[in-house]
Amino acid sequence: MRPGYLATIASKYPKLVIHAAHFGNPWYEEAGEATRRNANLYFDLSGSSLIKKDNDPAFWLQFLWWTPYLGKSHMPKDAVPAFEKIVFASDEGPEELEANIIRFNKMLDACGVSEETRAKCYGLTIARIHGIQLSTSR
Repeated sequence: MRPGYLATIASKYPKLVIHAAHFGNPWYEEAGEATRRNANLYFDLSGSSLIKKDNDPAFWLQFLWWTPYLGKSHMPKDAVPAFEKIVFASDEGPEELEANIIRFNKMLDACGVSEETRAKCYGLTIARIHGIQLSTSR
């Protein structure tokens, strides 16, 4: 579904958490604005989206740009850092999992994503938005 349609649903139903796929491929700009403006809309960034931009992994910064502008005019009051709206996912078989992780990490590296935010991308955000309590002890 196009990110613009998801944005309409997200704004009409603000308590509904939406996890959309592939950062709206091929409508990346729409996905970036939709997730920036809707606290309840999240995207994964995986699959062919990362494959086709493998030679330019910083490509995603043009759509996930707003972190330095939090708290300034034209920013939603409940906006969070851009990469906290991105989660890891894979829709391929287990034999491709390592390659997907490598591509995702390459993108995170190129975009300067902190270790704290990476942990959110790899599971803490999903746990939070779905109300999953994580144990701090092992």
